Amino acid sequence: MTIARRVAILGPAILWLLLLALMIQDWVADPYNPGLRSTAAYGHNQEGALFQGVLLSTLELAVLYVNLRPWSFRASWGRALIALLLFLLWTGVSGMAVMHSGGVFVLHVFWLLVVSFSLIAVALASGLQALLRGNDAAAALASSLEAMKRQSCRATLVLAGALALACAREAPDRANTIQVPLLLLVIAAPALSHVLRQRARTFRVLVLVAQLGIYLIYETGVSSSTNMRVDLLPILAAIFLNARLVFRGIDWTSL
Repeated sequence: MTIARRVAILGPAILWLLLLALMIQDWVADPYNPGLRSTAAYGHNQEGALFQGVLLSTLELAVLYVNLRPWSFRASWGRALIALLLFLLWTGVSGMAVMHSGGVFVLHVFWLLVVSFSLIAVALASGLQALLRGNDAAAALASSLEAMKRQSCRATLVLAGALALACAREAPDRANTIQVPLLLLVIAAPALSHVLRQRARTFRVLVLVAQLGIYLIYETGVSSSTNMRVDLLPILAAIFLNARLVFRGIDWTSL
């Protein structure tokens, strides 16, 4: 194995370990202070910030490795482009959510920016290398689009869970007049997919996407101080059942 290959495989993990060290250092210097309220808490780490930062960055590292697969990367500009699109979107969401946050979440956004800029460089370098090798651009694009479809299935639930964690609001919870209908829509989605089972798979995929979107809206109405989340049991069961109805019949060995 060449040095360049080792760097490609170990580089993201080493960068992630550096991020963890900086997060822990910032948390030790500025731990959660329950005495800070309202605007006084701006710029300070909130309760559970270190746990959320570690969890989010770990999920992001996993998504990065799943998409790039650096152990078999051979001028695979399509992989880099797919990862870049995912991380640019997620960096934008995280950047908007970091306002008034403490150092842990600021470091998390810096990590996303470094990964995104690195992916831009990798995508450009890989694309240029593929052109110099005389690869057929149309065939490469078609292959990349097909890979995007496969990888998006693997990454959707991971990113949805990460987005839900990032959107947790401060107390109190949103009014039940809004939350209960959203909850019922999420739970009812598998029934709609079952009704559409004779239609094209596209309709069921749209139902699944809508279900995940509604769940994220619902999750933004749950405060970060809520401990008993029995509502997650029917929600996760409904999402799992809906995903099974949508993707049933797919040959997963080919993915």
